[in-house]
Amino acid sequence: MKPLSKLAFCGIFTAFGVILLLMTGLFPMAEFALPAIAGLLPVVLVIESEKKYAFLVFFATAVLGAMLCPLKESALYYAAFLGFYPIVKSTFEQCKSRITEWLCKISLFAVMAVLIVAAGCFLGFFSAAAIFAMGIPLLCGSSLLFLAAFVVYDVAVSRLISGYLFLLRPRISRFFH
Repeated sequence: MKPLSKLAFCGIFTAFGVILLLMTGLFPMAEFALPAIAGLLPVVLVIESEKKYAFLVFFATAVLGAMLCPLKESALYYAAFLGFYPIVKSTFEQCKSRITEWLCKISLFAVMAVLIVAAGCFLGFFSAAAIFAMGIPLLCGSSLLFLAAFVVYDVAVSRLISGYLFLLRPRISRFFH
């Protein structure tokens, strides 16, 4: 695929990603789901082209989402984890050991979760007093729940990528080559 064609697809995927982030204003109950769906769009560029184009879509969507998204928390979730994780996931899955792969994935998730909470407190999305008032037992229980949700998310992303490769890619591959 020619570089201008790749950039055109980047623009299309960025537009779709921004539209999904904008939809959080219409469907606030989907503040995690819509950014997660938007994060899947660059995966197509990872598969069909190069990671640098996928990162270009991620950065453009993150910047535009931060400026335009009515639910700023959703833009934060996209920019801090849900937007780039599907892109870097393939790097972790190249590890020879499944244990190392999952340790890397869980470590990234834990670091980014802490950064999301810190950024949310700094930006005024979350109250630091409310977070500290929850107590250690609640935080530990919540952490385990979020970790379980992350594992389900990772498996779901893998299944969606497999679905793309086996079902959708044969039908649309002519557009990318």
